[in-house]
Amino acid sequence: MNKCYMCQQLTKNKNVIYEDERVKAFLSKEQVTHGRTIIIYKKHKTQFTKLSEKERNKLMNSVVKIAKLLEKKLKPDRINYLLLNNYHKHLHWHLLPRYKNEDKDDFFFKTGLEPCHLGKEIKNRYKTSSKKLKELAKKIQKA
Repeated sequence: MNKCYMCQQLTKNKNVIYEDERVKAFLSKEQVTHGRTIIIYKKHKTQFTKLSEKERNKLMNSVVKIAKLLEKKLKPDRINYLLLNNYHKHLHWHLLPRYKNEDKDDFFFKTGLEPCHLGKEIKNRYKTSSKKLKELAKKIQKA
């Protein structure tokens, strides 16, 4: 069995909002902002620079499709794109929809602090039940 956490999530996660031949996107259990989405590249790759130009372009086209889906269904003021490789050595993005007029996201607009800098203080700030995540995933899928 592959020990890579992200590879395992490709088969485990049930809150899928988008999937194509390159990526699988699902809602994060940690909804630090409404609609926080994780996008996992299906091939086990650890560095963006190791992809061919053609692969990078196709991959980014998928990321943009997912962002447009979130924009259409959730109507955020903007979306932050995070390509991280700190803990899980597998290409993946975090899309963080941002809402200027909601109290729960206003903190980020005012301080400029990101959830990754706040650690445990913010990680579960907006706990969302499995049922609510499934409902949100279905809403986004129908775009």
